[in-house]
Parts: sequence; C-alpha cells; structure tokens
Amino acid sequence: MKIEMVVYDAKCTDAGFFYCNATYISSEGHLLATSQFQNVTSITRAVPLSLVLVPQYEEGLGPYKSVNPAWSNVTLTCNVNGPKVLTFTWKYGPSSQDFNSFMIYPVQNDISVAEPVLVSSGTTCVQYRHTSTLKFQTEDMYDGYMYVCVATENNEETIVGNITIHTQRVTPTWHPNGTTTMGTHVTTPRSGGQSITAHIIADLATLVFICLYLNTI
Repeated sequence: MKIEMVVYDAKCTDAGFFYCNATYISSEGHLLATSQFQNVTSITRAVPLSLVLVPQYEEGLGPYKSVNPAWSNVTLTCNVNGPKVLTFTWKYGPSSQDFNSFMIYPVQNDISVAEPVLVSSGTTCVQYRHTSTLKFQTEDMYDGYMYVCVATENNEETIVGNITIHTQRVTPTWHPNGTTTMGTHVTTPRSGGQSITAHIIADLATLVFICLYLNTI
C-alpha cells in the first residue's frame, strides 16, 4: 500500500512534521494501525509565476504570441516568487533564433522593478513576490521578436516566460509641412530617441514635398 500527499504551490509555512496514520485489516482479519512521520524543511528558490502582455491579440496564434499594431504601446509584466534578493533581466531577439543568441534589452528606463512583497515566512525560509515591468513601443522592424523574462538568484537563471510579438504595419499619416507620423509614434526604446525608421520616412516625406514644390515653380 502506498499513500501520497502532494502540496501544490508550497510555501514556507508548509514546513514541519507530517504524519500519516493508516488503519487496515490484516490477512488474518485483525484490525491494525500504523503511522509514519517525516520532518519536512523548506527552502526558497525562484518560482516562475506568469508573464503577461497588455494588450495581447492572439489572433489564433496561442497564448505565447500576439499581433500588435506597429508604434503601439505594450506592457510586459513578469511575476516570480523567491528569496528577497533576486534580479531580473529582459532579453529579446528573433523568435527563429536560439535563445542563447538573444540580446539584453538595452534601455533601462523602459524597465521597472517593484519592491518585493512578503508572501510567506517560516522557520527555515522567507518567500517574496517579485514583479518587473517592461514598457515600449512596437516597431515593424522588430516583427516576430521574442521577449523573455529571466530571474536570477545566486547566479542561477530561471526563465519565467516568453512571448513573441508580431507587428502589424500602420499606414503613415502625411502632413502638409512635409513630415509624417506612424500612429502615435514618438520614440523607440532601443535607441532612447526617435526611431531610425521614423527619421528615414520623415526625410523621404520632406524630399517628396520639396520636389513637388520645385515642380510648381
């Protein structure tokens, strides 16, 4: 006979003595009882909880992919349970490439980390909830890029989750002064300033405007 007990989402408070008492009838027909106990200790490790994209448009692609308009704002929120000291790293790269070749997200101003929140504590461990947020604007040149949240504790990395963002091209809006805008685009997180793509489009728009003006003289 085998009896199992599984503790899901174990917390520090689950540590302690566990007793198992069983009553059974022997082959001779006698009522017998047996008991076993185990002292269970608990330690804290990084436990992935969730990686959430807002807004997310699955478009039938599944929970780990989304199709978002180019130059739209997106927010990725990464949640982990673990010890009080824990660090986050955001990585990104083409989803067709190996994760080990991904780049570290370069603009720290787009990343925020909340103060850890106490989840549970016991005699042998203390567990905290950690949250990191990445906010940026999508660009069509990064179509199909995967974004990965990594939690590190004592030099041990834990991948919390990943999501691939496909970008949907937005028709540019042309203005009489020769400039153009792409949706609500203002900046790009990867350069910390205006997008190179936007610069090229704006320059082309200015050139077209000048040519048209010269043709009317």
